[in-house]
Order: sequence, then structure tokens, then C-alpha cells
Amino acid sequence: MPTTHAVDRLVGTLGAMGAALVVDIDDAFVAMDDHPEADVYRSSNAAIEQAIAASAETWFSTPELARLYGHVAHRNAVMSNALDPRIWRDWRNARPEPFRQDRVRMLYMGTGTHGPDFAAMRPALDRLWAEREGQFDVTLIGISADVEPAPWLHRVAPPADAIAYPRFVRWLRGQGPFDIGLAPLADTRFNSAKSDIKLLDYLALGLLPVVQDCPAYRLDPRTGQVAVHAEDWFAASRDLIDDRDSARALSAQGQSWLWERRGVSAIAGAMIARLEALL
Repeated sequence: MPTTHAVDRLVGTLGAMGAALVVDIDDAFVAMDDHPEADVYRSSNAAIEQAIAASAETWFSTPELARLYGHVAHRNAVMSNALDPRIWRDWRNARPEPFRQDRVRMLYMGTGTHGPDFAAMRPALDRLWAEREGQFDVTLIGISADVEPAPWLHRVAPPADAIAYPRFVRWLRGQGPFDIGLAPLADTRFNSAKSDIKLLDYLALGLLPVVQDCPAYRLDPRTGQVAVHAEDWFAASRDLIDDRDSARALSAQGQSWLWERRGVSAIAGAMIARLEALL
């Protein structure tokens, strides 16, 4: 993470070159509170805010994120996250159509800090297994190292050489097949500023996203056409298991929506225009 000294040097170098600094922020480091990695990032908050204050413009992935940094960001823009099809798409190998297997296969992936999010959803999955035993399973990639085992739960770890983002995505595309992508989100200040990037990731994998019914996953009003917003995780998951035809139809709508609305080509023009205006 950056230090205030490193930011000073960067700003000085850019100034000497007559260049503009643009800062891109995707997480609310200033609102980590009880986040598992709060201690790791707390010492860097001063440098992050210094970089924002010195920037010609700061791009935030959500309006709430921009609000949290409003005390230092004198000029900002909200730039929604988007996916690059060159990394995520494999035109030669089509993914299997979802909801055609003997059981519904669910995926939850994320960094190792998502234990509290999974813990909030877990009672619903335990209850679902009690009623629909053998009809589903859940694969965790990352999330937390201390998740208790269960008959419906599997753990998969990416290889050591798949840490870099493009390599991780390439490895991830080879996993499964899965039908549903799970995205629970605990009610915290940090999560309130989250973007809907995980919803996009699941769509890129050909899955039906089932996401927490919260502001983070309603940033784009059209996500209701391609995802299930779960107020009750048990009811939402049970309904998808029981009505796979409807789940399959909803999932099919996601692919074209993703690349038309939230691929990099959809936002590149706005980014280029803002950069050209700064120069």
C-alpha cells in the first residue's frame, strides 16, 4: 500500500512532467471498521486520502463511495465497474447451459475476508439442505479459511500461479460447471459502498447471480432483469431449485445484457472523454 512519502514523490514527478493524476478507488478503506483487514489498511488511509486530494480527478465505482471520500475529493466522477471480454470470454468453448445437471451447483467466490458475509447466509443453506438434501451443493473459492464443513459444502483453492487477475479468471473459467453464483453481503459501512462487480463476474461465467437485496446490487436498475435479489436466502434458493426452467430462462438473459451494458466498451468512451478533458 502507498505511503505519504511515495505520494509526495509521485505528485512532484507528475507536476514536473505537466501530467495530471487520476485516482481510481473501488473500496471504502476509510470505512473498514471491523473488517478483517482493517489493521492492514488503516496505516495507508492517510496516503490514500492524500492522493485523492492531490488528484485532478478521482473516479469512484459507486455514489456511496464518492460520498464517503467527499471530504477530500474536490473533483470526482462515478465510473461503474465493467468487465473486459478479452479476459472473461472463451469463444471456442461454450459453457454448458445451466440448470441441466442432477443437482443445482452453487458457487461463492471472493477474497478470504468474506467470512462474515458467508456466515450471514449459512443458516439458510443448512436449512435448505434439511429440506432439499442432495439437490444442491455449494463450492467456496476463497471466502474464509475457517468455514465449518458440511455435506453440501466443497472447498476449491486456485493454484499458486493463478494469483494474478487474468490467470485467476482463466483458471476460474475451467471450474464447475455451476448454475448459481452467490453474493451475500453483511450490513456494514464498508459493504454499503461496494460495487456490483461480483454480479458481473457471475454473469461472465454464465451463471445466474443470486445477490443480497441491498443498494450495492441495485446500483444499475436493470440488474433485476438478470439476477435474483434475495431478501430471504432460504426462500430464494429453494425457489430456484424447485423451478429450474424459470431459473434457466432468467440466466439466459444475462449474457447479452452484460456485454452490451457493462463490458469495457460500454464505458470506455466516457473514460476517454474525461481524460481528454483533463489534458
